[in-house]
Amino acid sequence: MKQPNFSQFLVTILIALLFCACDTFKDEVAPEADIQITGKEVFVLSNGNTIIDMKSMVKTTQQVRVEITSQPAKGNLDEIQKGLVQYTPSAAAAKGTDGFNISIFSAKENTLLKKDTVRIVIGDSPTDAPATGLYAQGDEVYGVNGSIDIYPLKNDIIPFDPSLIRIVIWRPETNYPPYNGTAQIIDNKIIRYIPGPNFTVDKKDKMVYKIYNVNDTTQFSFARIYLTNEDYSCQTDVIDDYYTLFAADKSITLDVLSNDQLEDAKANTINFIKSFEITKAPKHGNISVVDNKIKYTLINDIFLNDLVDTLTYKVCSTCNCGSAKAIITITTCKLEAVADNFELIQDPAKTVKINLNVLDNDLACGAKLDISNIRLYSRFAYGKLESPNDFYTYQLTEKVPTNTVDSLSYAICIGNNCSQPATVKIKIK
Repeated sequence: MKQPNFSQFLVTILIALLFCACDTFKDEVAPEADIQITGKEVFVLSNGNTIIDMKSMVKTTQQVRVEITSQPAKGNLDEIQKGLVQYTPSAAAAKGTDGFNISIFSAKENTLLKKDTVRIVIGDSPTDAPATGLYAQGDEVYGVNGSIDIYPLKNDIIPFDPSLIRIVIWRPETNYPPYNGTAQIIDNKIIRYIPGPNFTVDKKDKMVYKIYNVNDTTQFSFARIYLTNEDYSCQTDVIDDYYTLFAADKSITLDVLSNDQLEDAKANTINFIKSFEITKAPKHGNISVVDNKIKYTLINDIFLNDLVDTLTYKVCSTCNCGSAKAIITITTCKLEAVADNFELIQDPAKTVKINLNVLDNDLACGAKLDISNIRLYSRFAYGKLESPNDFYTYQLTEKVPTNTVDSLSYAICIGNNCSQPATVKIKIK
């Protein structure tokens, strides 16, 4: 989306946070440290920015001070509020990774408790985001002359059921925006902004919102919404799509417009689609278009495995036009992740771990799989997943009633070819 030109300032190396959170976690540090760092991987578009809340990231029961001990190499950190920083890739930043280091000290003794790294994934499109992450992308709303409803989830990256997402206007202190109006959450999917008297003077406002997984509050992300009464007619952002077709299925429906942004920024509504056409046909399949969706049917005499076919489409709205590609990987191998069941016996006197050899019964057409081929779609509720070698282990982190079942879902992937998700269940006795 079009980025507003707001002034930035260089964040200082030291960010001092004094706080005492209510959650209690355990980590592999000295017992007195009692610290867990969550949400330390963030995603950002190469032409966008992302917000990192240091206070939400660090979970502890004691007073600590957090220092940023190194600056990112491919972008800049700007302080928005105390403990809230914004990362913006530099103009030359390409698809890849960046990051910065943090150290956590005891506020009383000034002793080092923990070191860690915040990892930043830079992508050219939302499809570059890590599959297991939750990434708010932010919005810009133009032509604000009265109450307006904003739909922030429409371009946020959510790799699971959106009904599990909760939205919060992030105002941990009274000096947080919005400054010139009020905002409220409607039906957990709409932010309703109502301009106040000062909006007619400043003619702009902003706010920070947070999204999180109601089943796993360690999955969260922040973004900013900018509002102005200036007019900006509309924009078109058409994004490439990637699909996998199993040769035995013969055909696949490509809903290529589902992730394209064809919107009227002033009205914050989807534009009317005036035309949709295929400008470059694929080589190995026949196509037809119904209701702006493409049905791709494999030509009968194609039997090659991992063949890649491409088509190009053009869409025009009441705003303007844009083109993108649909890339289809054709494979004769249909990967299958098979459900697994394990048992774990609790022992209050010691840490209990079990090995999860979930790949042993999965079907990969003869390919050798390791944990790099696993894509996680959820997390365990009562334990943590570790990968000390070439397999996963499960460690129970809290006492639970007998016969409690903990579970997660995962898929196996080779390149863009992924299986349907399967479930791993652990019965805790």
